[in-house]
Amino acid sequence: VKPRAAFIDELTRHVETIQYFIPISGPILSPVAPSCNNYPDQPDPERLVTVRVLPGEAIEIARGAWHTLPFALSVPVACISIVHRLPDGVYHDVRDLPAHGWIGIVNL
Repeated sequence: VKPRAAFIDELTRHVETIQYFIPISGPILSPVAPSCNNYPDQPDPERLVTVRVLPGEAIEIARGAWHTLPFALSVPVACISIVHRLPDGVYHDVRDLPAHGWIGIVNL
């Protein structure tokens, strides 16, 4: 995971499987959001949280939870991502956030 600008312009979800992020060489920040109550096919920007994950810990991204790649705090971090491979068309559901009127800012 390379350090990058602290904004979120895309969220994705896996509707049929969970995903894990496991940092190896340093901490990461992992943004996660549930779906909107009124629009279950859209992420809820009001409930986006960023979870700090330390080496030796893991974050489990639940089925259907919106997320993006983790953020490194200041230096590149070796990180393992585990997700069950599924047939094409089932794997990802992606939302371009600026197209929906918002960009999330990560508090580094």
